[in-house]
Amino acid sequence: MEESGRSPARDPTAPARLLTLADAAAQLADEARRALAWVSATVAQLDMLARVGALTTAEEPAAAPQPEPVRREPPPGARLLAIEMAMAGGTRDEVGSALARVYDDVDATALLDDVFAPTTAASG
Repeated sequence: MEESGRSPARDPTAPARLLTLADAAAQLADEARRALAWVSATVAQLDMLARVGALTTAEEPAAAPQPEPVRREPPPGARLLAIEMAMAGGTRDEVGSALARVYDDVDATALLDDVFAPTTAASG
């Protein structure tokens, strides 16, 4: 018995509160069902993708060739450096080493060919 002298079963608001709680529990159960269905579908999709990925990887060669590093064209400053070093008496190897130190990802072969190309005298 409560302090007021009424028993909890005779509380006139008890049935309404119980219905409210039951509705809330049913709503939570529906949300949980939807979430579980979504998780289940996602797991099934991931499983399918994993199987397809496993088939794809099994068909690939064991040692795929590594791509060559991308080399960029020398910037204008590299050309100026190469010309100044060549004019000062630097060899092709010295200039190439300097370019490699300053511009590590630059392909300077064509630049060196241009700077150190034999000049032809104009016949006249």
